[in-house]
Amino acid sequence: MKTVRCWPAWISAESKKAGPSTRRRDNNWRLAPIHGKVPLNIRFETAPTEKAAAFIKEQAPVPDASGCHRRYRLCHYQLDLSK
Repeated sequence: MKTVRCWPAWISAESKKAGPSTRRRDNNWRLAPIHGKVPLNIRFETAPTEKAAAFIKEQAPVPDASGCHRRYRLCHYQLDLSK
């Protein structure tokens, strides 16, 4: 199995091969609390939009150490879903 180190680059390469995606990209997910004894390190990436910034400010105020990638227009964030 091949290890992919940079998802945005891989996604870009696959998109060039397969053509553009026509899937809806907004409001196609939801978050729910996850309760357990072991703390979880939940990370996600999203486009740095105003809507995302407002959600992050409320739910995940600290970006992941990898931060935003201007080249790919993605930001990585961590969430605490135990609340």
